Amino acid sequence: LNPQYFLLVSHFTKFTPSQLGYELSFGGGSASITDTTQPALKSISSSCDETKLYIKLNKNMKCASLAADGTDFTLSSAAARIVSATAICNGFDMDSLVLGLSSPLPPGNYTLTIKNGTDSNTLLDISGRNIPV
Repeated sequence: LNPQYFLLVSHFTKFTPSQLGYELSFGGGSASITDTTQPALKSISSSCDETKLYIKLNKNMKCASLAADGTDFTLSSAAARIVSATAICNGFDMDSLVLGLSSPLPPGNYTLTIKNGTDSNTLLDISGRNIPV
């Protein structure tokens, strides 16, 4: 885990072409900017025609960490397999995604499992933590 933080303070204007004018100091305190929520799948539902699975995540994840071929997931069904994954992105992050299936799922109970996809990871949160396999 290697979280990255970025703080930019700038006072550059066309009237005062310099970076002068700010003094910034960090002292003691109790604030924390660390995200302690572990990434996880939150819920799942299917489309009316049973050819899509809608997944809600428990927090925002990086869109780029989703393998578009759907290989981040497996489904316990011989009747249908996952053939695509589409992030519902808001800029560079997502809190939902859609899995496309090869054929409609017949009635029954199934298990959706997350795994390392062809991109060598599961889904990554903004801090770079993955959903555990």
